[in-house]
Amino acid sequence: MAQAYYKVFDENVEVHGQPMQTFVECITKESVSPVLKELGVETIDVEHWYPQQLWLDIFNELRDRKLVIGTFVDIGMRTIELTRYPEEVKSIPFKDFMLHGADRTHQHNHRGGDAGEYTLRLEADNHIVVDARVPYPDDFVYGCYYQLTMQFRPEGVGFYLEYDKELPKREDGGEFTRIHIKLDSPAT
Repeated sequence: MAQAYYKVFDENVEVHGQPMQTFVECITKESVSPVLKELGVETIDVEHWYPQQLWLDIFNELRDRKLVIGTFVDIGMRTIELTRYPEEVKSIPFKDFMLHGADRTHQHNHRGGDAGEYTLRLEADNHIVVDARVPYPDDFVYGCYYQLTMQFRPEGVGFYLEYDKELPKREDGGEFTRIHIKLDSPAT
């Protein structure tokens, strides 16, 4: 068993099978499949709820096996592609979705206790700051927000993301991981 780098905040938390399905369908499937099999999870039921620690154990195994170069970012991006969105967030403008719908979607796919949280704020018309206090790998979170921005940004608007250079990430002992999302033009 891998070292536990990633641990739940609350042992009662469960995660919905839909985002976990990314481990079956993600870009790096050939790396993830043997890990799933060893942990006794060969099939993910998209309607089932699983212990959050199981998902974190998969991340732990991937990290322990040094399969994380690009993998966590890829899994984060694929997770967003498959995520269930509450109906009310599907049609709201990008800025409103990011500021209000992103954490709602996270909570919608978790239940049973403290699953962590995302706090977002508008720093400028084209700059959103994400503070992620979640037990997931930083690169997974980065991949999630990259894909969220890609999917929900105004059409034709370029963007980039970067980790905050002044604060330590959670994996480096920080209380949360800060990510900056910067758009080429103001968010609407």
